[in-house]
Amino acid sequence: MQNILSPKFCLSLVIAFCALFSFTINAKENSILTFEINNESYQYTLDDLTQMSDTEFKTETPWTAGKTDFSGVSLKKLAQQHNISSGTFKVIALNNYWSEIPYSDIDNYDPIIAIKKNGKFMPIRDKGPLWIVYPLSQKGEVNNELLHSRMVWQTSKIEWTAN
Repeated sequence: MQNILSPKFCLSLVIAFCALFSFTINAKENSILTFEINNESYQYTLDDLTQMSDTEFKTETPWTAGKTDFSGVSLKKLAQQHNISSGTFKVIALNNYWSEIPYSDIDNYDPIIAIKKNGKFMPIRDKGPLWIVYPLSQKGEVNNELLHSRMVWQTSKIEWTAN
């Protein structure tokens, strides 16, 4: 008769338990955005961001055809919720591309964390689920390569640092 508690069986149980535990943690959190301030992390789900959504505008971008409707959370609102009124935001994409957005951009241009494009949530293959978007069509000087580089799509993390 084979011993039920053989090393292979025990290892299989440990692996199964770890996989189940890992899935449970990820399913419970469902965060799509991590916001870091002074080594503290705040997690936001799509539902959180949808409830916070406060801005909508139409704009042209180098990556869309014609004027496109974007809606989401203004970076200003997110900053205000955390008592931030200066500094720099390092925005990081799923593929680890990153760009820095100075707080002056928030005051001058009011970019958003877009969660919808033309009224629909954005899948990863369509620059989603989160895309930093500037209202490029509202002011002529806004539509430039520097600001284009700050429009990080597939945003997954924002780190704030004081200047």
